[in-house]
Amino acid sequence: EPADRLTRLPRELLQHIFSYIAAPTPPPPTASAGVVAPLGGAERRIDRHSLALAARTCRELLSHARLALYRDLHVETRVQAHALHRALHANEMSKDVRHVTANVELMARTSSQWTGWFIFHSMHSLCGIIGSCRNLLTLTLYMPINSAAWAQSLCQSLVDLKSLHTLTKDLYETGKHPKNKRAVGKKEGMDVGWVKRKKPAMWAVSQLVKPLGTLKGLHTLRICGLSSDSSTLPAPPPHSLRLSEVVLVDVNITNMDLMQVLGDAKSLTKLTLWGSSLLSKRGLAHVLRKCPSLVELRIGGSWFGAKEEDDKHFPLNDVLPILTRLKILHISGSLISPSALEIPTVALSHLFVHACAAWTPSAVHASLSKISHTSKISLAEYFFWAERQRAREKRDTTVTSQPLADVGRAIKGKITKSEKGSDDGSDHKVSAEVQDADGVPDEPSGDLVGLSPYEVELCDARRALRVAGWATIFYLITTDILGPFNAPYAIASMGLGPGIALYVIFGIVAFITGCMLNNQFLHLDSIRYPVRTFGDLGGRLFGTWMRHLCSFLQAIQLILNRDRSNGQGVAQIAAGHGGICFSVAVAIWCWLGIVIGQIRTLRGLGLFANAAVWINLLIIILSMAFIAHSPPNYAAAKAAYGIDQGPVQVVAVVNQPVFSQVNGLMNMVFAYGGAMIFPELMTEMRRPHDFIRGMALAQGLIIVCYLVYGIYVYAMQGQFTLALAYQGVSKYAWQTVGNVLALITGAIAAALYGNIGLKVLYINIVENTLKGPPLMSKKGRLVWGVAVILFWGVAYIIGSAIPSVGTLSGLVAAICIFQFTYTFPPLFQLALEMHKDAIRGDEAFQTAGVRPRQIDTWRQASRWRRAIFGGSTKSTILKFVYFVFFLAALATAGLGMWASGTDLRDALKTGAATSFGCALLALTRLSFQLVANDAMSFAAAPRPSEPFLRFSLLRSKSVRNAWGLLLHMSLFSRSSVASLCQVYIRSCHRSWRTAAV
Repeated sequence: EPADRLTRLPRELLQHIFSYIAAPTPPPPTASAGVVAPLGGAERRIDRHSLALAARTCRELLSHARLALYRDLHVETRVQAHALHRALHANEMSKDVRHVTANVELMARTSSQWTGWFIFHSMHSLCGIIGSCRNLLTLTLYMPINSAAWAQSLCQSLVDLKSLHTLTKDLYETGKHPKNKRAVGKKEGMDVGWVKRKKPAMWAVSQLVKPLGTLKGLHTLRICGLSSDSSTLPAPPPHSLRLSEVVLVDVNITNMDLMQVLGDAKSLTKLTLWGSSLLSKRGLAHVLRKCPSLVELRIGGSWFGAKEEDDKHFPLNDVLPILTRLKILHISGSLISPSALEIPTVALSHLFVHACAAWTPSAVHASLSKISHTSKISLAEYFFWAERQRAREKRDTTVTSQPLADVGRAIKGKITKSEKGSDDGSDHKVSAEVQDADGVPDEPSGDLVGLSPYEVELCDARRALRVAGWATIFYLITTDILGPFNAPYAIASMGLGPGIALYVIFGIVAFITGCMLNNQFLHLDSIRYPVRTFGDLGGRLFGTWMRHLCSFLQAIQLILNRDRSNGQGVAQIAAGHGGICFSVAVAIWCWLGIVIGQIRTLRGLGLFANAAVWINLLIIILSMAFIAHSPPNYAAAKAAYGIDQGPVQVVAVVNQPVFSQVNGLMNMVFAYGGAMIFPELMTEMRRPHDFIRGMALAQGLIIVCYLVYGIYVYAMQGQFTLALAYQGVSKYAWQTVGNVLALITGAIAAALYGNIGLKVLYINIVENTLKGPPLMSKKGRLVWGVAVILFWGVAYIIGSAIPSVGTLSGLVAAICIFQFTYTFPPLFQLALEMHKDAIRGDEAFQTAGVRPRQIDTWRQASRWRRAIFGGSTKSTILKFVYFVFFLAALATAGLGMWASGTDLRDALKTGAATSFGCALLALTRLSFQLVANDAMSFAAAPRPSEPFLRFSLLRSKSVRNAWGLLLHMSLFSRSSVASLCQVYIRSCHRSWRTAAV
């Protein structure tokens, strides 16, 4: 026995020596010729020879060496298998064995003449090794095809390996095998992660299922080569193993046997089923329904899709709603269709589909179009298509504006009929072309390649709307904004000095924000993905929540903005002839809006908008003349402000509460409130670049008119200035002239607001949510007509419910108009610049509908750092300016909400007006009369109690009347109407007593 020369060394040094000897060594550079490297052959292995020498030299290292030698066993020869069998049988060392890798094919290759005999001895030794090592954690087997006779014995040796957690048969990991040509899924173009043996041994399901149920700790099962043989046998109960990963390759197995292998599959997270020849589509769906926790699913390599009828049945479409946790899906065959993308619960992070005829570009885009496109389409794709669209528009040099073109033709004496589909005055079709990177002409129709017929129809309908020129936009903006009749009220609330200064400042800032909106539109709009509403800008930059917020605020503003002031004008006109109810006046105005609202395009409103501008200017001139020859309307000022008649006072700075001055400031915002519909105007322009030209002219005209009119009226009427200045004259005839002309321009403006507001609702609800017909189609014509009635009906209810015109205007301006004109544009511009700098580090956009790969997300600081500081120094400074601009606008809007709310509360406290005004009173009186007729029938009866009277009233005929029913139901509440009803009940008792006497 050799001398123990290392025994006296310290234990720490011995441990260090052992760790160095037991460290894995790199594999040999090449494997022996003709021999396939086993699993782990490319890994670093322990130097077993050095360990054995160390154990023979030092007794202190003997136990450690044995543990290292026998913990991981790689059996590759028959002699090695026989020696390990003898060493481990009935030996304590067998308890330390944790991992066994056995390659029976290499064992049998020791002799080419007696292969069967060597397989016999090798399998006998292998079964003995497995039977001795009862604490195994992993077992990897590589079986030759002629070892199937030993499958039963081998499976029996697996019984009661309760610690075993991974069982692998005839599968190599991808990258650890020299022959990756046999990689599973390589033919289909997808990497499943495993390489199968060329001729694996087939195990029967009946042989595997019996010992499988005893492996209590098993959670990973990977098998190549498994066949069904138990179809005629009674199926045993499924095992209760909690498998988390199952890989089955080249398995001829039925769905019943597959369920026997999977057992209780509720905990299964990864399933790979490749090369199944007996499993049907129906059986596959049945199996997958038992696996609700799947995260990764890979199916393919079978006959799915070999028949024509297979393209009509897609089992995964029915199963995906159950698989809510599924993230990775690899499919080869006709198992899934593009409509699966429309399932709300589907949240895949990776999808690979092969050999499925249903996955055509048009079908994929049709399904993607039904999903919320704001969250699915990347900003890089929006930028790409918008750049193509802008380049095409710049080459379109034939565009002019219809009104100016008509004037030019009249001067030349060449008045011709305009082309039906355009208002640009051109007599020929524009064919702008853009050259792409490869020099191929880029036709406009190229932007629609790959879209479904439904999407193409929508895009064609939207393209038909893009006919407006910059002059038309000038008229529309001035029609929308030009109504300076509350300018005197705003100046009177603040004084001449602050009023004039703030009007100019607000105008300059509004022009800047308008340029911001135009810049955002040019970066995000295209024929393929048009920006149709203000919410589209916010949705693409921030997400769906911003889209809905913008649409909600826009709808509120468009509903409230016009029907109230016009309704008050109708009521004032009728006041000279006995008067009509304010709510009835609003109802009349809503009926007029329903009639005019049948116009669907802004082009149809172009001529009316032109006339409205000149009528507004006429109202300004006439009202200035009337005010110069008429004292203020003291009665109206007394009712509105509580001011007694007295001398006119004009001051530079008024002495009023802060909230009153801020409310006047919010009324100034109406002068520049058209920014809300700027995207809607730009989307109907043939050249959106020209929008700034029309907006600049409109803003200049607006500032001049507002200041001249506001200063003049305030100088003439002072503190008696009304919210609508042309109504501030004393003579009724002059009031009527102003109101009638204002009603005409108000009708046109109401048509514009109703058109834009209803388009917002139509796009978001009818087209996007309900998948209804396009707006410009025949069916869209019918849907539009019904929607107009509903829209103006809601406008009547809201407009009549809030009584005070001036304070309501300030509240609407603070909540809605101010956000669209001053708060949202700098915020959106900041987001646009940050997105542009952030995506510079991402993969370039290449394929339509495919999101480029991002190197990071907004949850990581690196993307925020690149978004804020990634551009030039000028860009970083501009981002800071946008952010400060946004905060200042947000603070001003909050101040306006507080002031307008306080002013509205004071107006309601005075009791000058109530919700629905005389309409509610008239309807209540009508209900009382209907009920009174029925109540007299109870007078001759014995005296009823109040509950009995209530029950009797509910049984009366007046219940058939809707307002009578409302009155009856209110008897059971504690509201103000219920109090009126209690008074009525007491009057019924008095009637009963009178009849009794």
